[in-house]
Order: sequence, then structure tokens, then C-alpha cells
Amino acid sequence: MVATDKLTAEEFWTRYGDSETRCELLRGEVVATVSHGSYHGDIAALITSSLASHVRQHHLGRVKVEAHYRLGEHTLRVPDVSFVSAEHQALIDDPTKFVPFAPDLAIEIISPSETHTAVRDKIEDYRAAGTAMMWLVYPNSRGVDVHDLQAGRIGHFGPEDTLVLEAVLPGFRLALKQIFPD
Repeated sequence: MVATDKLTAEEFWTRYGDSETRCELLRGEVVATVSHGSYHGDIAALITSSLASHVRQHHLGRVKVEAHYRLGEHTLRVPDVSFVSAEHQALIDDPTKFVPFAPDLAIEIISPSETHTAVRDKIEDYRAAGTAMMWLVYPNSRGVDVHDLQAGRIGHFGPEDTLVLEAVLPGFRLALKQIFPD
């Protein structure tokens, strides 16, 4: 058996940073990610606009869409939507590259084709890298699982619920019926 070298985040970025191919680096291996349909894009846009408006108004940091985050020497993940606090945003030396640390909030819109194992791996990668909170958005059931990754708590919210996330986004409230278009 021949051993293969794992790519580092820097090597991946050199090869794929300007690529039109959607991909992540998972434990040193390049993994192509799938393009999603219109409904996925609608939900991502609605979450982004709600978050960005609040974050900008209160000078809390930055909301990013499909940015690469370094979660380890050999791992770059790309959440659908993310938030980086102003304190952490100030640590980014080169905004044309991947973010050199984990986001404060990672939001993944889960497609029906994603396996339980793949979702669990995402959660663990973000938790291990220091992400405070993660949302798993389930378009088919119109629900959101909110993972407080550092405390190990999970909350489930349905389409009639409102998310209140004081720990990561002070003052932010989001009625889930606003992000699930009819």
C-alpha cells in the first residue's frame, strides 16, 4: 500500500483557492461539494440578509457566505452562512485567502442527500476548532437545530419558533417563518 500525502490548508488554497470548483479540504483530502437548488439559495439569502442587517447595525462583526475556514492543519470547511465577531475579524491578515480560524457561528443548510455521518463530522470539526454555535437548517421539515458546541447543548426550533441567540449575537431574533419561503 502506498501512503499519500495529505494537503495542508495552504497547499489546498494554492491549488484551489481561485478555482470555480466548489470544494472543501477534509483531513487532507479534497472533497467536491454539490451545488444546491433554488430553495436552498432562497433560505441562505434570507438568513444572510437577516443576520447581516443586525450585525451591521450593531457593529458586531461580519456575516460571510460560503467562506473557507481553517478548522485544522488539513481541514477547510465552507459553511453556507457564517458569522465572525468584530474581535475575530480583526485577526484576519489577508481577506483574499481562507479565514485562518473557525467562525463564531456556522450555518449549514442540510440537503436530503447528506448522510447522518457527514452532518456529524461537520459538527465535530466545528466544535473541535472552537466554533461557539452551529445551526443545522432542515428545509424539508422547516426546522433548525441550534448546537451550542462548547456547552454541548442542542435546541430544536420549528417553523413557528423564534431564535434568540444572545450569547453569540446580542439582540438578534429571527422568526423562522421568515426564512422558509412558501
